Amino acid sequence: MLFAHRLSQDTVPVEPNAFDIPPHIAITDALNKKYANKLIANKGLALSVYDITTAEDGKVTWGNGLMYYKGGSIHGQRRVRSP
Repeated sequence: MLFAHRLSQDTVPVEPNAFDIPPHIAITDALNKKYANKLIANKGLALSVYDITTAEDGKVTWGNGLMYYKGGSIHGQRRVRSP
């Protein structure tokens, strides 16, 4: 098995009950919820978020109250080599 780091960019929602948590923790939790232990096409199995490289200020949308953060993150992924 090989392990690799992959850079991804995405926009993730953060629920209002997480507004009092520091943004980097709330964003990491949201990204892990979305990607951790899931198979991503053409990339492999995402294990967890390793680091957040960039993050814009969150924007609250009208209607659902979620804050959306756009940014880049580094995911630790397991890649299986075929023989």
